Amino acid sequence: MKRPLALLEVMIGLSLTAILLTTLFSNFRHLIQTNAEMKVLHQEKHWEYVTNLRLNQIFQSISEDANFTSGPHEDIYDKALRFTFNNGIDPDPNFCQEVEGTLLIKKENFCLIIEPKVGEAREEVFLEGVSELSIEYLDPQNGSWLKEWEKDSLPAMVKITIYKKEFTFTLPHANRMAVYS
Repeated sequence: MKRPLALLEVMIGLSLTAILLTTLFSNFRHLIQTNAEMKVLHQEKHWEYVTNLRLNQIFQSISEDANFTSGPHEDIYDKALRFTFNNGIDPDPNFCQEVEGTLLIKKENFCLIIEPKVGEAREEVFLEGVSELSIEYLDPQNGSWLKEWEKDSLPAMVKITIYKKEFTFTLPHANRMAVYS
């Protein structure tokens, strides 16, 4: 004959079940927190990747005789980089081939304003909530980074710093000079 479970056996079974459920829920909560942190990191890395990719595409398509100036924008923006580049193929025919581009911070957004030869300008926002932008130019003659570029030729490299994250781009048609010592 089978005997019924004693109260002690039932209490031990419930205690083991409670310990097991506590461990499972704790691990599940940790998994949810890690997933949320990974989403934030993914978004941060994604903007870095997309910004780097697009800016590299732009700087690689700046031609030798491009208009390339730095300094204040004609509007209220204190720091801007203006240049002419080949935008390639675009769904809007006005934005195909050679266009004027301006990198700046507008209303706390790091953006590129593309101005076609005909039609309205278009704005590409790379990152929102940016309050500070630093642009430096590598002078190939003395090998130093300059805050302003006032020469007729293209700099060898452009360094853009946003949130202490540096993006460095080479300009393929820049006048490079090798200095040996």
